[in-house]
Amino acid sequence: HVAIGFSDLSLLLNSEVINKNGNSSPLLLHGVDQHPFYVAKTQVIVFMLESNYDICQVLQVWYSSTWNADTQQSFKDACRKSMLHFLRQEGVRQQAVIDILKHWVQAPSVSLAEARRVWLSNLPDETYAFKGPMSALRSVDREALTSYTLTGDLATFEGDLTGSVCMYSLPPPYCNERLAKGESAFNSIFTEELINLAPQRPEANLVELLCWLLGQKLGVIRSLLQKNELIIRPQQGQLMPVSADEPSDGLADWIADQRPKTVSWSNVPDYFNTKDFHDLAKRISCRDGSTRHYAYLMNWVTKVYGTSIWDYLPGCPTCAQLLSTPGHTAAPSPGRNPEGWRRVRAIIDDALRPDVDKFSNLGWTFRVPCSDLFTNLTTYSLARQYCHRWEAHFFDETISGRSFTFKEARMVPYSVLYQ
Repeated sequence: HVAIGFSDLSLLLNSEVINKNGNSSPLLLHGVDQHPFYVAKTQVIVFMLESNYDICQVLQVWYSSTWNADTQQSFKDACRKSMLHFLRQEGVRQQAVIDILKHWVQAPSVSLAEARRVWLSNLPDETYAFKGPMSALRSVDREALTSYTLTGDLATFEGDLTGSVCMYSLPPPYCNERLAKGESAFNSIFTEELINLAPQRPEANLVELLCWLLGQKLGVIRSLLQKNELIIRPQQGQLMPVSADEPSDGLADWIADQRPKTVSWSNVPDYFNTKDFHDLAKRISCRDGSTRHYAYLMNWVTKVYGTSIWDYLPGCPTCAQLLSTPGHTAAPSPGRNPEGWRRVRAIIDDALRPDVDKFSNLGWTFRVPCSDLFTNLTTYSLARQYCHRWEAHFFDETISGRSFTFKEARMVPYSVLYQ
C-alpha cells in the first residue's frame, strides 16, 4: 500500500488489514508526505509501538498538547532510534527528517504555560471551536469536551505536565508550520464509531471513550507490527502533475515500481486539476489495472454551483454568468429561483430539520440540529443534493480516460466533532 499525503497513521486507525490469499509476507506500507515533520513523527510512533512503550505515552506523543514527565524521556529515546534508522537508510538521505529528529533529541522541555498559550492562540472561531461542547446532551460530555478544547490534553494523568516537544518545538525552518487551527484528536476517527461505543461504556465521557477507542486501535497496529505482519516505511516526497508520456521527477515511477495493490491519497486530489490527478493515478498504478485507489475531497463544494446558500441570494450571479467569466468554471446550474428569499428560507429550514438520515445517529449523544454556523449546516445540506454533479464530473470518461473498472463515491456523514 502507498499512502500519499498520509500526514500520520490515521489511515491505519480506520482501515482493516485483510490477507485475502493467506500470504505469509507482511503488508508493506509506504507513506509519502511532503512535510518532513509528519515523516519524523510517524517513524517515532512506529518505534514506540514496536518497542512496547505504554499506549498512553503513544497517545500523548501523537495527539496531546501536554505530556507527563516519563513520556518526554520515552519520546527522546524513540527519536534517537528513528534518527539511526534514517542515517542507515539506503538511497536518498532524508536530511530534513534527520534534522527534526536531532532537534527533538536536544530540545529542552516546553513549559506548561507556553503550551497553553500556543494551543489557545490556535483555536478557530469560537462558534466552530465549541460546537461540540455546546451540542452534547450530557453534562459530563460538555465538561470533558470543553476541557479538551481549551487545553488539548489527552490521555494525561495526575502529576507534573510539560508541553509537547513534538507539537511545540521544531527547528527554525519549520517552527511556524506545525499546529493547525482546529487541531483535534477527534479528526482521527469517525464520530459514528464513537457514538456507537457510548452505550457499551455509559460511565465514560466522550473524551475518555476517544482515548479508549484510540488505545484499542493502536493495540491492533502494535500487534501487526510485532508479528511482522505490517511494515511501515514513511518518507518525504511530493508528487507533481505528470502525464503518461512525460518524464516524472522519479517519485511517481518509484511508486509504480512498487506495484501497489492499493493507494490512498488523503485529500491530495483537492490540490490537483482533475485530469492531472487521473493521469498521475494511472502513472503510479500496476500495468494490469489492479491497483485500487482511495481518496477524499473537501473542496469540491467550492466548484459546484448550488452548494452554497449564497448562490440563491437575490442579486447573485447565475451559473451561466459565472461560466461566461474568464477563469471561472461551474457544474450545471440548479437554476435561479424567482421566489428569492423564500427559497433561501426553505434551504435554512431544511438544513435545521432534525433529519435522522442526514445527521446519522448523532441524536443519541448530541442535540440535533447541532450548534453550528448556519453556513456550515446549509452547505452540508445542499452538498447532499448536488454531490452527484461533482461525482459525474470527477469520473467523466473524457477526463479520466475510461481508466476505472469500478468507482464509488459517498458523502461523509455530518459530524459536530471535526471539520
